[in-house]
Amino acid sequence: MSKNELPIDKINKLAEILKQQDLTEIEIESEDFKIKVRKEVSYSNFAPVNAEPAATVAAAPVVKEKKLKEIKSPMVGTFYSAASPDAQPFIKVGDTVKKGDTVCIVEAMKLMNELPSEIDGEVVEICVSNGEAISFGQVIAKLK
Repeated sequence: MSKNELPIDKINKLAEILKQQDLTEIEIESEDFKIKVRKEVSYSNFAPVNAEPAATVAAAPVVKEKKLKEIKSPMVGTFYSAASPDAQPFIKVGDTVKKGDTVCIVEAMKLMNELPSEIDGEVVEICVSNGEAISFGQVIAKLK
């Protein structure tokens, strides 16, 4: 395979693994190429899980407004608020989030999955702590 040829067979294999393992993203890299295969996920269609929310990351008062929008985890994994331990968090209480903005990373099966927001709004509460295990459908953040 020349350096300018796309490894279509490898892309198809990754897409099949993505589908079989119910993953949202796979990335591989070699000397000749780097491939990232990502499945679009709609986070608003997931059913809530009956789990108690964890303590908030920021010491913000609990917001009891109606009409708050929730960003929920699409998978089981480990929540990371930033790209690395010394980096700034993707979102903080008071930040304005736009649809498509990365709100966190969820590590699942040793894959780091960036979680984009499906909604616009102002962050009023972050419901999980950095490094915490999260479950499918668990509320990550609340926006108004």
